[in-house]
Formats: sequence, C-alpha cells, structure tokens
Amino acid sequence: MSASFNDPECRLAPAAARPALVLGGAGFIGSALRRRLAMEGRPTTVLTRSAPADRTFAGETWIQGDFGETDLVAELMSPSHDVYHLVSNSSPGIGNWDVEIDIANTVVPTLRLIKAAVRVGVRKLIYVSSGGAVYGIPEVLPIPEDAPTNPISAYGIGKLAQEKYLLLFNRHHGLDCQILRVANPYGPGQKPGGSQGVVANLLGQALKGEPFHIWGDGSVARDFVHVDDVAHALVLASDYMGNQRVFNVGSGQARQIATIAVDIERVLGLRNQLRIHHESRGFDVPENYLDITRIGSETGWAPTTPWLAGLGGTAEWIQRIHSRNAM
Repeated sequence: MSASFNDPECRLAPAAARPALVLGGAGFIGSALRRRLAMEGRPTTVLTRSAPADRTFAGETWIQGDFGETDLVAELMSPSHDVYHLVSNSSPGIGNWDVEIDIANTVVPTLRLIKAAVRVGVRKLIYVSSGGAVYGIPEVLPIPEDAPTNPISAYGIGKLAQEKYLLLFNRHHGLDCQILRVANPYGPGQKPGGSQGVVANLLGQALKGEPFHIWGDGSVARDFVHVDDVAHALVLASDYMGNQRVFNVGSGQARQIATIAVDIERVLGLRNQLRIHHESRGFDVPENYLDITRIGSETGWAPTTPWLAGLGGTAEWIQRIHSRNAM
C-alpha cells in the first residue's frame, strides 16, 4: 500500500550517495553532521579554515580555506551537492558595537555564497540559524516558526538577515534552501571555556572542581538539544521535498540554568557545588524554548537523546579531554 503525501516519508527524497559540502565542518555541529553523513555513506567535502580534525570519517575530502573565498567555494559545488552552511563568525555576546565588522564577517560572505550556489545550481543549501537569537524576547511559548522575529543582539540580526536573503533568492532565483533554527546544542565535541555552550562550561567547571559561574540568578531558561539530534535534523532537512522553508530544532522544553547545575551535580555525584553569580547580560532573553511541531510533522524528526544521558556522555567526553591535556 502506498503512503499518502501526509506521511513525512513522502516528503523525503532518498539520499543514496548524494555528495555533501560542509562549510564549517570542523566545528561542534559540523563534526556531528560529518559523522552522520559518514554513517549514511555520503561522500563529503569539508571546507574549513583549520587543519583537518584529529578524527576524520570515511569518504571525506578536506579543503583548507575560508567560505568567503567565493571562487574556491564555487569550484567545490556542483548541481548534485547538498551544501551545509554551518559557519558563524559571531556570537550573541559580541558584535553589538562593531556592527559593520559583524556584517562584513557574516552577512556579506553568506550573500556571496548564496549567489554562487544559484550560479552553480546546487541541489540544496541548508543553513543553520539560531532558534534563540532570531526571535528575541518571545511573545508566546513555545515559539513557533511564524512568531515575530525581533532580535536583541547583532548576532541575531545577522542570522535573520542571512535567512531573509536565502528566502529572497528562493523566491526570485529558484534556490532550494532549508533554514534550521537550532536551539542550544550540547553534547560531546563542545569544548568548555567558549563564549557559547553553557552546558559544556558548567560541566568543565565541575570536573575541575571549580565553582559554577552563572550569569544572573540562574532563572534564565533555554531549550537544549543534543548535537546528534541536530545532525539528524540536518540530514533530514536535505532530503525534505515539502514547501516549508524554516524549521525549529530543539527539545521543545525549557531548562533553567540553576536546574542544569543541579542536574550536573546529580550526574557527577557531587553535592552543594559552590555557585558564583555574575551580573545579568543584556543579550540574554529570560526564557526561550521552541515549538518543534512543524519539523516533526513534515519530516518525522524528534529529539531522541534523554537529557541526563546526554549530560553524562558530554561529561565523559570532557573528562577525556582534560585527561589528555594533563598528560
């Protein structure tokens, strides 16, 4: 019996051995995506400014360069390619003053990439946006894709601008694109000490025996989704043949930072870890979590990694990193 178009499977094209180009493949999400693509036997070209990762996967070709090098990127693309744009040269805490630099480093290179993708005629361009920053302070929770977008940071404005240009070129030039508004990814591969990644930072502090450093009183609540679930969503997005252009990708629930600290104590077997609270940051939205109904109904995707199991696996990975660095 054939399935109806209302079934998500009917809106997914079989990937077979379709080639992929991953821009920013050495990063946190990029590494998880590469692992997923390798599992599916997809030949993958990785463009990155850094040297090849310590761990590479079968079927990968690494090219060192910048995604702003339009001629190089165009040479790497073909009409059969799925192109994943994971590059981000900004973060929510920076760029609010030097906005010209922020635009030059993020929006302009993406626009050049979009135009090159149209000229080459790539099969699909999949862009990782922000499920928190583009919405700003939400008017409704959980946040659906058609909610107002009022970013309160240059990072969010830049992400939204890149989305809008993708949709513009989809409308006027036929570019097949998919935008994934990803919540707060966490998991193995996210190193502590960065400007983003509260889970990794709190885990890193606890594993070193340091106090938890928390911005504000800990009541800020975010949507956290495991990076392996994000990678799965990205692959499904490339296979998707429906009419929706924007998908939220998250857990569909909010977790307060204070509660995450308690969960980390539970996973690590700690008690009464010292907390140091810092002044709240102006770009932190009080509460944010995403409505993930659309991507579920359109592709069948849903997050599958249990929260505490995800924390435990992340802790084990960070502990291995600390052990190697101590050698």
